[in-house]
Amino acid sequence: MRPRIAWFVEGFLLEALRLPAGAVLVSSKLEPGGGDRWRARPDPFEEHWPEIEARLVATPELEAKTVFAWLQDQHPGQYEDGQLRTPQRHVKRWRAAHGPEREVVLA
Repeated sequence: MRPRIAWFVEGFLLEALRLPAGAVLVSSKLEPGGGDRWRARPDPFEEHWPEIEARLVATPELEAKTVFAWLQDQHPGQYEDGQLRTPQRHVKRWRAAHGPEREVVLA
């Protein structure tokens, strides 16, 4: 009895979710591999990322907020306070790929 219900539900869902002719799911347009697939605008920090990375290599314990404040001082008027989250994401990715090893504690 259970397989029959599963078949009915599956058929019902497929019929209910049927796309119009020519429609394409957004997820089918995404390229595999991750990254910034959802970026809607150019990265405002791309131009200065080599400077940021050099500071992180020299002082890996720097926080993204400190790096962002330094960037605002170096390039006045180019970066607004509301843009802090973007360098935080960049620094997080950089630390995961190139940062110092993290201590593992087993409790």
